[in-house]
Amino acid sequence: MYALELSDRLAIDMLSRDVVLDELSDWSKSNDDRDILVDRLSSRLWMALEKFAAQKYVDQSRVYVSDLIVILRQRPGNPLFVAIEYLVRRHFVWRDRAMLRYENVLQTQNWLAKCNPIQPQCYLWAINAQTKLRTRRLRGLPDELRREFYSNAPSLPEVDEWNLRALRHLGLAEIHRHLNGSALPSVLWSYLLSAPSQVPLGELAGDVDRLDDKKLRALLHTASNLRSAILSKLLNGAGDVNDKTCKSKGESFGVRSARDSGWSKAVNDCLRNMYDPQKFSSRNQFLAVSGLPKYRDAAARLPHASDHPLSAERALLVCAFEYLQLNPTQTMFLAALYAYMVIQNLVWRALIKPREYAKGFDRFERYHSHFLRDVEKTQGRVGQDRYLDRLLQAQNTGGVRWVELRVVPASPEKGGPLLEARKLDRALNPPDLKKLFRSDNKRRELIGASRSGMTVGLVFHFIKRKEKKKPDYCRCSCRHLELRMEVRRQATAIGRLHRSQGLGRYVVGVDAAGPEIDAGPEVFAPAIIWLRSRPTLGLEPKWMQSARKTLHNFPTPLGLTYHVGEDFRHLLSGLRAVDEAIRFLEMSSGDRIGHGLALGVEYRLWCHRVGNIVAMPRGQRLDDLVWMRTRLGSANSGFSGYLFEVDKEIERLVREIYASDESGPDPMPTLQVLHEAWKMRAMDPLEVGRAWRSHAERSMPDEIAVHDSPKLMNKAYGLYHDYHFNVKQRRRYNELIKVSLSGDQQSWHTMVTCLQDMLLKDVVRKRIAIEINPTSNLCIGSLADMTEHPVFRWHPPEQSSTALRPNILVGSDDPGVFATELLFEYAALSRAAEERGATPREISMWLNELRETSRKFCFLDTRD
Repeated sequence: MYALELSDRLAIDMLSRDVVLDELSDWSKSNDDRDILVDRLSSRLWMALEKFAAQKYVDQSRVYVSDLIVILRQRPGNPLFVAIEYLVRRHFVWRDRAMLRYENVLQTQNWLAKCNPIQPQCYLWAINAQTKLRTRRLRGLPDELRREFYSNAPSLPEVDEWNLRALRHLGLAEIHRHLNGSALPSVLWSYLLSAPSQVPLGELAGDVDRLDDKKLRALLHTASNLRSAILSKLLNGAGDVNDKTCKSKGESFGVRSARDSGWSKAVNDCLRNMYDPQKFSSRNQFLAVSGLPKYRDAAARLPHASDHPLSAERALLVCAFEYLQLNPTQTMFLAALYAYMVIQNLVWRALIKPREYAKGFDRFERYHSHFLRDVEKTQGRVGQDRYLDRLLQAQNTGGVRWVELRVVPASPEKGGPLLEARKLDRALNPPDLKKLFRSDNKRRELIGASRSGMTVGLVFHFIKRKEKKKPDYCRCSCRHLELRMEVRRQATAIGRLHRSQGLGRYVVGVDAAGPEIDAGPEVFAPAIIWLRSRPTLGLEPKWMQSARKTLHNFPTPLGLTYHVGEDFRHLLSGLRAVDEAIRFLEMSSGDRIGHGLALGVEYRLWCHRVGNIVAMPRGQRLDDLVWMRTRLGSANSGFSGYLFEVDKEIERLVREIYASDESGPDPMPTLQVLHEAWKMRAMDPLEVGRAWRSHAERSMPDEIAVHDSPKLMNKAYGLYHDYHFNVKQRRRYNELIKVSLSGDQQSWHTMVTCLQDMLLKDVVRKRIAIEINPTSNLCIGSLADMTEHPVFRWHPPEQSSTALRPNILVGSDDPGVFATELLFEYAALSRAAEERGATPREISMWLNELRETSRKFCFLDTRD
């Protein structure tokens, strides 16, 4: 697999490295002829080969490198076509449309983060489709097929596999799709080029070579100018691309004639000043077309194109490839198209998270909150059309019928959840369809299809975040005070919307997402439990009672899904967080755990990936050990020999946190007291904390049940209160310590595996589902490839396996961050199962079972 990735990298280098832009810029300054340009670009292949010559597996890829060399020698006049054709031959197949090869799905994932898949897809349509269509006797259908490709093709190409066609026909349920990260850069590209000067600056996240944010914004100006020049040639001077059709429309595009002798000079100036676009003429700015929204471009007037960004971009590339194929001597057009595509791929690489490196949730946040994505909020269309883009992307993956969109509600002052519900309602039920989309009948057909064929719901999720203030900043504030107050306000707004007669039907669930290391389930438990409960005759806290005063309608309770077990400092912390979510949030049948990787990652493999030492707060380490010691001790699993060292570490950590406390002469807390204090964290400290007026008062709130010993529970409540309000203990609790992982890994592996099995049994017994997002898990979790995914431990394709088999659901998470779609997630799982040795029959039954389980556990009404 690595050899295939290495050979692909040679072609990718020719399409997505900024050194290609340097070669084009130097060529434009030297006034050399076409042969010099071709020699310079062709040298990039040899440079890449020399770069990887010292790699261990370079000999295994000689065959593939030789194939690429042969293609380059056969077509020396166009190195751009050489690189794209190599990707097409290796990864695509023609089945009346461009489809990805099933056997290369896992290898395709390696370059999806570096190259926009629309480029090789359009090349296949422009160069290979015509000959293939003639052999299939479809000469009368190319225009219809091309129009369908422009307007309705998936944002990520479909995969050629019969199991996936069956899933598409039966219909898929998208149970985990974040709205903010759903727009692929192919859609954002139009927004970025519409006003490059308004693109904000920020920290680059992706692999963008030697570029910084200012250079990247300058390249966006250049790409906008190059696009205008390319369209000028295609619309006014490309007689080979249905010139009569373009002229018959009688449109004036406000650009100079492509036959003007100044066209080549203008493009040459643009290439020469690529990183300083202010020197290039402003007359070739991004073309606006009368009758279309202000950011639309002239590519919408190409044959068979519509005014949607994806459709316009596909039409531009297909027509440009056709023109260059029919006019191979157009050196300046080749240089303009090549530079434009390389800039597009550099932006793609800045926005798409790679599969093979940059693991961890913190790095994912850099891609998800990338400054280039902010342009959609200012330059994008109205809110309902933004929703419609997401729905069309989900539908075009192949049969998605039910979609749950994860949304971060705006602050109540800015409209809150009500604003998002209104946007969705206007997208599904536009007030004036003809007026809104009068420029494109095909667009209206797509809207009608989405309205009749999809069921959409909103899952509002709270955002986890670190504490802003230091623990000793204020003696009267509990942990995460600001976040708890914000969650209260958001929960009140969500509850009011959910119980409204009109837009409340769109609200189907709640969630909490974000970095879970510093904000656990205890922060969100009071609000989530209140949102999902009925009135209880005045037994609620005061803020819950006041929020219910104006709520008289009580519809179906909200579904619950919670991001947990994905991001953790230590694997034990991830397992404890899963247990806290089940316990504190009162999860039951039909609820769902998001990601949950901690339940399936092997401890030895995790230690190997993270290293020998991890840093974590002292108190979190104590909580992990207390939780593990209690769970294993109550299981009577024969771990007494292993737990001796754990008891010693617990005793040491207790002394470090509590021994220097000046609260009184009380002895050190026992293991049972520590565990009971941990279970009390599900309570809201803003409510129960009022009962603790001084350290001498040890009266517990009425809602704390006393089981065996009132004295024990009293001590536990004292620890719970100190956990929130004792400044000195909080400081010692938060101090970072180093935890070694190089000890007796065999015993730890046995204990952690037992804990995972115990939690999985709880999940199966309570009928709680686990949401997996394969590509997201691969990019964020400590997985080397898809074959290591925990789903093959939880719920393998082999029916004879003794696995516990919890309910597994498949989602796409953030398609715009990971360059994926729901059907592609099923394809990656299917290919990984095949590599692990599963038979085609087992894989077919397994995929259909995953599809059916996702449909049953969907919060939407999925009755056919």
